[in-house]
Amino acid sequence: MTKPCPPGLPRDLVVAVERGPGTWETVTTVRNNRRRLLSIPLPGAGLAVQVTTTATWGDENATLFACDVGVCEPTGDITVTACPAQAITAHASA
Repeated sequence: MTKPCPPGLPRDLVVAVERGPGTWETVTTVRNNRRRLLSIPLPGAGLAVQVTTTATWGDENATLFACDVGVCEPTGDITVTACPAQAITAHASA
């Protein structure tokens, strides 16, 4: 018997990469996710990553604890860049 998923766990989600200013490419669509930890390869370079949850396992809002983006196999020096913190003022509906 399969253990029920937490209601706020993203069930369906879409991951897109901004390849150029205003040019978004969907790199994967996940359906019926049952895992708390996802590792999704993002081929090529990009300016930004967007994760859109389209369904949960019951809650109106999805719960996303972290989204780490980085190079798994660096080929040169790693540069650390400070990013300004942005407050979340509202939760998007699933």
